[in-house]
Amino acid sequence: KWFLFAGIMSLLVFWCLPGFNLYAPSANLNPELFLVINFPIVFLLLGLVVEAICFSFAISYRSKLVLLEKNRLQQNYSGQLEEKLNERTRELMEQSSLAEASKLKQVETAFEQKIAETEMMALRAQMNPHFIFNCINSIDALIQSNDKYHATIYLNKFAKLIRNILDSSKQNSIPLSKDVDTLALYIDLEQLRNENKFSARINTSVDLLEYDYKVPPLIIQPFVENAILHGLRNRPDNEGILTVSISRKNGHLEYIIEDNGVGRFSQTNSLKKEKQSYGLQITNDRVKLFNNEETASVEITDLSENGKATGTRVKVLLKIK
Repeated sequence: KWFLFAGIMSLLVFWCLPGFNLYAPSANLNPELFLVINFPIVFLLLGLVVEAICFSFAISYRSKLVLLEKNRLQQNYSGQLEEKLNERTRELMEQSSLAEASKLKQVETAFEQKIAETEMMALRAQMNPHFIFNCINSIDALIQSNDKYHATIYLNKFAKLIRNILDSSKQNSIPLSKDVDTLALYIDLEQLRNENKFSARINTSVDLLEYDYKVPPLIIQPFVENAILHGLRNRPDNEGILTVSISRKNGHLEYIIEDNGVGRFSQTNSLKKEKQSYGLQITNDRVKLFNNEETASVEITDLSENGKATGTRVKVLLKIK
């Protein structure tokens, strides 16, 4: 705008100069030439030339400003485009990392589950022979004592028990009702072998058995076995009582196995601790794997009265799945 303003002012000044007669012709100057030089058209043309020059400068400067503005906008656009591109690249890299981490997590989870299933199968393979061996010893004891009647009953119940075990041998978990039936068969066999030296009952609700709860096969059988073989069996009388209670509590199935036997630390059990610990260790490992926990949810309490052992209580918690 300043170039245009200067051009217009120059045109006006040159146009008005002839009217001011600012100088007179010299003696050496031809009067005709003086008239030509002082002619208004000449000043008008000079003003137009100066205005044209100023206008050219204005156009050039305007073109320069437009070019600078264009370059600035292009740089801003390039910067924004690069920023958006970097942001999108970061998003894609984060999504790729998350997808890779998720896939890796799935693979790790599947691998850990496979390991857990393999360990459960290995532990169950240890558990079943251990349990069957004790049952066969019981039948052998009856045969040796020439008690064919009870041996036959024991063998029939044992056959049903073996069928239940074989049905459950390829499964990581079975219905609670089926496991309770298997446990009841085992207790019946032990009562027959010990000539009903103790009484037993399993306390649980019908609703709990009818619901589709899943538990590891024979999960509390070692605790029941220890209660019978190392507690109730060593009582001097026939007043032993074994109670198995199953209930639901705080998202878990709670097993309580209680007996009024001689206790874990009696003199009778002093030579059998190694055998007991083997079965309990297997069961603790199975509980840890099933619950996916660091320490097995197994609590053993030694009952006493007036400083004398009156039995043992075992509490086992299994997560409801």
